[in-house]
Amino acid sequence: MLLEVLISILLFALGFVALMGLQSRSMAVTSDLEYRAEVVRITNAYVAKMWAYQATGTVGSSAAATLQTNFQTNGDEYVHFRNQIVGNPEAKSGALPGIPGALDPVVVISPNPVVITLPTGANLVIDSVDVSITVQWVERNTDNTEPVTHTYTQQTSIGFQPVTPQSLAAI
Repeated sequence: MLLEVLISILLFALGFVALMGLQSRSMAVTSDLEYRAEVVRITNAYVAKMWAYQATGTVGSSAAATLQTNFQTNGDEYVHFRNQIVGNPEAKSGALPGIPGALDPVVVISPNPVVITLPTGANLVIDSVDVSITVQWVERNTDNTEPVTHTYTQQTSIGFQPVTPQSLAAI
């Protein structure tokens, strides 16, 4: 009788320890998802800013060059984006606070004009750029084992095509 009680207490203790391990792991996953969601939100806002910028800017190859100058790595708008992700070193703020392994995001903008042949035989050229944004951060596990590198990459295309009476007549 006493042996059965001891065995049942041992089984209960093992189950409780396993439950605590599961709880610890779920908290780590939740923390990772929180960081990832914040990075996705900030990156989507950055791409939306690019779309809004191109809508008010010039058209053609100069628009792509202007977008590259302002939004690509080390551009004026990029610095603000970087500070939102990595944080301002003086203010210790950003989407990944407390993670010293937050790496600078990489933004690559490359021109990619699209040519569409219309039924009339005319070519419609849409000036566009391909945008690739990569954000990485390194997070230590709670048990101080090997650090884990997380990566989020977003790719999109932004087109610059004015709607003019001539472009509508070509369709």
